[in-house]
Amino acid sequence: MIKFSVVIPVYNAEAYIEECVMSFVNQIKGSYTFEAILVDDGSTDSSLKICENLAMTHRFVKVIKKQNEGCVVARKAGVLAAQGEYIINCDSDDIVRNDMLLKISEILKEQDVDFVLFDLQKVKNGVYGEIVSQQFLKSGLFNVSEALSTVCRCSTFNSIVIKCCKKETIIKCFEACENLQENIGEDLQISSKLFLLDIKGYYLPESLYFYRENCNSVTHTCSKLKAIKGFLVSHHFIYNLLETNNDNCNLEYLYGYVIREIVYFWFQFLNDSHTPKRVVGETYETIFADKLVKAASKNLKIAKVATKYKIVYRMLQKKRFMLIKLFGKRL
Repeated sequence: MIKFSVVIPVYNAEAYIEECVMSFVNQIKGSYTFEAILVDDGSTDSSLKICENLAMTHRFVKVIKKQNEGCVVARKAGVLAAQGEYIINCDSDDIVRNDMLLKISEILKEQDVDFVLFDLQKVKNGVYGEIVSQQFLKSGLFNVSEALSTVCRCSTFNSIVIKCCKKETIIKCFEACENLQENIGEDLQISSKLFLLDIKGYYLPESLYFYRENCNSVTHTCSKLKAIKGFLVSHHFIYNLLETNNDNCNLEYLYGYVIREIVYFWFQFLNDSHTPKRVVGETYETIFADKLVKAASKNLKIAKVATKYKIVYRMLQKKRFMLIKLFGKRL
């Protein structure tokens, strides 16, 4: 019998946490058991009360109360308290498909792997939209080194919420994050440490996780900034690994990926009416001072990315922001 521990960090999530937990309550039964660990990170709304009520109603729900220290510390607390062999990470405003645990348990019964990777689907205003898949991975077994080229082309592999991992594997990733930068894509930083381990994974190309997009004006602008910083910080480790191994082929893909993400970010950033001009200038200086962005800029010619992105990137280097807003609509 496979036992899962679902770890859900909670901070001011009164609008979503019950729906999140109920998506696990309503799981199709199978040859598995699970617990849900809700880690309240010092919420100031009614989140804790809702969590405690859920624990009173459902025996598998456990609540940990702690002071506010951020999502990654809350997640780690949940992982350390977990009784299950396998950990599923879920954000408090997201939900999962009702056969998620059944699907994963069926794989784990047949395959001795350290983690199972799956797809997610974005949800915006109640509408189910884009499916984010591991487009460069084949369905089935793979080792982490085989997935390296995937990370150099798309960052979805690094998301911690699309993996069911052995508890011991996640703990090793936490231990490898001594210099973790708080509030900047912590989950991506943790997940990227999988490349230090000689482990096996299994890819199931099905959308088992539903990611809620929150697009509230200023908050959304801040989340974009956090996202691009998190993207860069989490890929510093990958960049250093490729450089150490003289993996020029994957470096060219990584440069291209960085350029594409920077262009997308700036097009969205410049078209956000809530972004002050002062913030535009400060953000530009911060991003282009990043060592990975500098490397991508230096290697623009060999970067594996479509020419249209290179053109816009050159405009960006020259701070031709108005041209970017016009040209970006064609991307």
